[in-house]
Amino acid sequence: MSQRMTGRDDSVDHSAGLSGTAAPERSASDLRKRAEARARASEAKAADTPSPAETKRLLHELRVHQIELEMQNEELRQAQDALGASRTRYFELYDLAPVGYLTLNEAGLILEANLTAATLLGVARGALVQQPLTRFILSADQDAYYRHRKQLFETRAPQQCEVRMLRGDCAPLWVRLEAVAARDADDSPMCHAVMSDITERKQAEQTLRHSEERFRLLFEQAADSIFLLDIVPDGIPVIRDTNSAALRLLGYEREELIGQPLTLIEPTHDIAKLADARRQGILSGARIVFEASHRCKDGTIREFECSAAEIQIGSETFAISVERDVTGRKQAEAERESMATQLRQAQKMEAVGQLAGGMAHDFNNALTVILGFAELSLRQLSPFDPLRHSMDQIVSAVDKSAALTRQLLTFARRQIVTPQVLDLNVAIASLAKMLPRLIGEDIELRIVPSEGLWNVNIDPSQVDQILINLVTNARDAIANTGTIAVETANVVLGEEQCRLHAGVAPGDYLLLTVSDTGVGMDKATMEQIFDPFFTTKAEGKGTGLGLATVYGIAKQSGGFVGVYSEPGHGTTFKVYLPRFVGAAEQPEPKKGPTTLRGTETVLLVEDEPALLEIVRESLREFGYEVLAANSPGEAILLCETHTKEIHVLLTDVVMPTMNGRDLQQRLERIRPGLRTIFMSGYTADVVAHRGIVEARVPFIQKPFTIAALAGKIRETLGD
Repeated sequence: MSQRMTGRDDSVDHSAGLSGTAAPERSASDLRKRAEARARASEAKAADTPSPAETKRLLHELRVHQIELEMQNEELRQAQDALGASRTRYFELYDLAPVGYLTLNEAGLILEANLTAATLLGVARGALVQQPLTRFILSADQDAYYRHRKQLFETRAPQQCEVRMLRGDCAPLWVRLEAVAARDADDSPMCHAVMSDITERKQAEQTLRHSEERFRLLFEQAADSIFLLDIVPDGIPVIRDTNSAALRLLGYEREELIGQPLTLIEPTHDIAKLADARRQGILSGARIVFEASHRCKDGTIREFECSAAEIQIGSETFAISVERDVTGRKQAEAERESMATQLRQAQKMEAVGQLAGGMAHDFNNALTVILGFAELSLRQLSPFDPLRHSMDQIVSAVDKSAALTRQLLTFARRQIVTPQVLDLNVAIASLAKMLPRLIGEDIELRIVPSEGLWNVNIDPSQVDQILINLVTNARDAIANTGTIAVETANVVLGEEQCRLHAGVAPGDYLLLTVSDTGVGMDKATMEQIFDPFFTTKAEGKGTGLGLATVYGIAKQSGGFVGVYSEPGHGTTFKVYLPRFVGAAEQPEPKKGPTTLRGTETVLLVEDEPALLEIVRESLREFGYEVLAANSPGEAILLCETHTKEIHVLLTDVVMPTMNGRDLQQRLERIRPGLRTIFMSGYTADVVAHRGIVEARVPFIQKPFTIAALAGKIRETLGD
């Protein structure tokens, strides 16, 4: 620079003078010489005065040089400020970081720590240095830390672990340690560790875990079934989880249901439609309530009331369905409905029974009179008399009317019956030849008797009525060709099966099944089939009393009738009759009387004048001597005053002043050994109330034919 300013080459060594440094060993003469040299140089310089232009130029260069120095100084100052700020930021980031930083040697001693680490542990930073980290780790977690440190230095791969650390007098805190291996200036192993406080996260996890445990406890201990379902778009919901109540009710193991579509337990044929309605309802955000049927593992069906809604678990959406088993309630409702139906049926029976009972006596008396006079007239007409056909029609009409009355009484369980212990297979076999003629050649009849069949106590004629009515009904249900099957079996009915049938006790029953391949019935028809006079046949083709008769016989015997049918799938009737423990009776074949005529004396007692007349005349036609009395008092008088033997008493059961049973006992005191025949048009309950059926005395039901009455007299007299 001095060369540019002077414009000449200065050969003087300025560096030594500017250095301001003198060697102590130099002599004073050297110093003197140098000073004189400098003085001469100064004088020479002063003598060489620059021109004004040169001076101006030199001043400008000095000014520029000054500015350059100032700029260099400013840059240096800024650099120093930036370095200071950087150091400050570094220490702030290091010391005040949200996580603790630790440097540890291989033995686990803390070499360096930031303020955050010291704060987390509740000690001064200086107190951390050269302390083992294990001093601050809870003893229960130190094994985990040792494994972490050992693996770090052995593998030199980044490691992490979670431990509890002591924090002064405060509660322990949860810390996550993340460490990387390194080496110091001496190439000794060391590591850098980041220490994060995860206490809140752990507490949240614990809270969540407790919440999940409470939910699981409630989930598992709930009395109702609970299903957690995946909502599958345009598909069947899938079972994600379920509780113990559901498993217990349905009979499955948990792993058998998890991941399975809901169709596994829902038996409905329209499962897709139901699932779509359920899914749309849930996705609408509303809680939906509905009823569903579930199929248990053993195939049984249980009914449930369900309440379903959408729930969010984490980032996933599910449907939760809480379902209450209402099978028992549904069964109770069905039982109440069945009982109500049975009550209505019983009321119908009672009404019909009262009607039948009210009309039976007078109607049967009238029929007996009509039948008697018609038969007397026929006996007096020649075989070719034109009136004979008319009289035959009268007899036929009386027979049909009498049968109709008997059917009504059977339905109302007021028919007079004489039960016997029977083998049902034998009773059916006795009809086997007649039934094919009844149903025709186009229909196949299959009879399948069960081996070892129990006995039943029933009037044999009622077995015939049951079988004939059911087979006839089956025949009418088959349009062209088909099959009718008659089967027998032993069955044991429990309380569940008997609960739906009022008055039926659990126990052993004989089952008579008649099934056909006919047109079947709908539900509405099945609800009316046992009603008297209900028929699906064309007008004039049936009375509507066939099935009503079967129903009445079964109920009178202590059993019941079940029916199963679907349109187009035929019909099955099942008649349950109580088992009778004892050997079947072997009735001796009855031989008809060799003659219907007789000469014995008959004491006839009947309070209906027309009936008294026709019976008297009819018996006289057969040769009997008849003492006719229209009241019990008159009968007693005749018995006391008649001097000859009276062989048989023929008396009505119900009379105004004295019933037939009392009259018999009174006359037996007058004439010991007097044989008696009772006759009546009343119903079974009225006759039985007078002790007639129980006494097993000879009895004839009105209306009767003259021949039947004459035969009963010969039978009673031992002919």
